[in-house]
Amino acid sequence: MVELAELFAERRSTTIQYDGELVHGVYEFERVPRSLAVTFVRATQAPVQGLRLKIRGGVFDVPEERGIHDLVLWTDTAPGNVVVSLRNVRPDALLKVWNVWRRQVGGHAVTQAWLGNAGMRVSGAENRLLLRCSDGEGPVAFDDLEAVVESE
Repeated sequence: MVELAELFAERRSTTIQYDGELVHGVYEFERVPRSLAVTFVRATQAPVQGLRLKIRGGVFDVPEERGIHDLVLWTDTAPGNVVVSLRNVRPDALLKVWNVWRRQVGGHAVTQAWLGNAGMRVSGAENRLLLRCSDGEGPVAFDDLEAVVESE
């Protein structure tokens, strides 16, 4: 069976059709909001699941860090609900989110994304998105991580 990563590569796109539904390798927001509230609904425990947020043309502030451009929220360390503020946002700013997962390999934490059967089904309106994520390990399973991302 062809893996999602192969389909993304063949189409040279961050979106593909899979089983009649749109699947994202990366979700890009149409507009950059003032803040995001990320709520983890459910996640498998192994591998550890997470969401990566990246902004170009602005910065993130979270309770423990300020002025960052790249942020990973892990289900095993982040609170169940995280508020991320965005500031210094330029008119041409880009905000992206994608799923990641982490394993211990040889005593080191290894973060992975976009491999194997990784992808996200995204539903809802942009101010309240449900991300159903498949990590790259094993068969496609869009219930490896479910998270709600609300924007203001």
